[in-house]
Amino acid sequence: MYLDFSEIPSGDDFENFSKIFLENIGYRILVKPAVGRDGGRDIIAEQPGNFGVGGYRWLVSCQHFSRSGRSVGIKDDEANINKLKEHNCHGFMFLYSTNYTEDLRASIERACEYARCDYFIFNGHDIAHRMLSSPHQYPLIQQYLPETHQRLVGAIGSGVNCCEYADDMEGFYLFYTKNDLTNQIEVMTLGQCCIASYANHYDENRLPYGCAFVPRA
Repeated sequence: MYLDFSEIPSGDDFENFSKIFLENIGYRILVKPAVGRDGGRDIIAEQPGNFGVGGYRWLVSCQHFSRSGRSVGIKDDEANINKLKEHNCHGFMFLYSTNYTEDLRASIERACEYARCDYFIFNGHDIAHRMLSSPHQYPLIQQYLPETHQRLVGAIGSGVNCCEYADDMEGFYLFYTKNDLTNQIEVMTLGQCCIASYANHYDENRLPYGCAFVPRA
């Protein structure tokens, strides 16, 4: 099942979505998305280095065309070497909610070969693959893609797994885990009575999980 990125209403929302997505896969956000003129960048993200060495800084561009369905083309984006130097970054990263044209990819590759820098492109399929395979990403799906999340939860099933949450509580928690045997994402619905013990168990054992609070309607 694919993610319907057209649920994200605007480019600004997609930039904030992209920021959390990158944090979830291990990047440190040095510069967050901002409203208005951004100086040729949407996000600056750092990929941690080994043994305390300074990380690799990515100049991140986000383009959101899911509502029109068109691909990102050479008129929409570029690898601007001057902006790379201006923001003291080492390479380019592009996050697109749709696909991109071959002309754009070739243009980015030529610029990066000239500047001797790296680039990486996430298209919509790449982002969806990363998100659907990680329980840590499911709260992000719930936040920005609520209709897709509803379909996903209906497909993988959910139910109260620890104790009945009382009617007077403010809501409940969706707790996402990955089954090591089937490699599938599973979700439990937990009450406030036991969410802390579940989270502590997974933290102590360094097991991946995601957790999202659902307020009572």
